[in-house]
Amino acid sequence: MTTIVTNNDESLQQKENIYVVGDVHGCVSELDKLVTKLNFNPATDQLILAGDLTAKGPDSVGVIRRAKELGAFCVRGNHDDKVIRLKTYELEKGENAMYPLSATMPEGNVPDPLKFKNYHVAIAK
Repeated sequence: MTTIVTNNDESLQQKENIYVVGDVHGCVSELDKLVTKLNFNPATDQLILAGDLTAKGPDSVGVIRRAKELGAFCVRGNHDDKVIRLKTYELEKGENAMYPLSATMPEGNVPDPLKFKNYHVAIAK
């Protein structure tokens, strides 16, 4: 096994299992079922969520909360990045800056292939 070292110099070598899961997309109940099926134990195992924790599913905030509870390492995916960018824009420009919804990102006249979807805006709130 290759040694994986985190940014705070903790080696993952001592973990019994390392699980990598991607594209949870706000589906916290499915994530819970998966960690239960794996018999995941935060004391001995490590969960790595490989992007797109948010959007599409019913509970993006729940996924983020659950990731923190499980001590998961998280990689920011494109949907997660969009939520953060929208929230940053809202904080800088004011609450009504994102309305009406449009097909460009707040940074300017840059076409957005994902468009402004209500779920991105709702999560950013």
